[in-house]
Amino acid sequence: ITNYQAVYAQSEHLVNFESARLLVVEDMIVALNEPCSHPDILIVDDNVFNIIALELILKEKFKIKNDKALNGQLAIDKVIERMSPCQSCGYSRSYKLIVMDCNMPIVDGLEATTAILNLCSAN
Repeated sequence: ITNYQAVYAQSEHLVNFESARLLVVEDMIVALNEPCSHPDILIVDDNVFNIIALELILKEKFKIKNDKALNGQLAIDKVIERMSPCQSCGYSRSYKLIVMDCNMPIVDGLEATTAILNLCSAN
């Protein structure tokens, strides 16, 4: 018998407390068994129209969700953010496909691609 059971042992609410605790544990197990829905595709382009067009094709034709970034630095940041496993499901969150524009402000597509490849090879 644990401490909190001993405290509630004289209470008539022990059964309700225990059943509520079991329901919470069961819900947590169900949540852990279901993988989160992390988008597998990252679209990187400084032209919002291009992002919207590709996003619409992916969504309507293939029912695929995606992430987006407006420049290479934001893409690098998103890839770094995704390098660790998901906290809730434990599955990998890395992108399966990155669609990258070459000419962008801040960090262009070629520099961003090189940086992302270096990050991936380091892991």
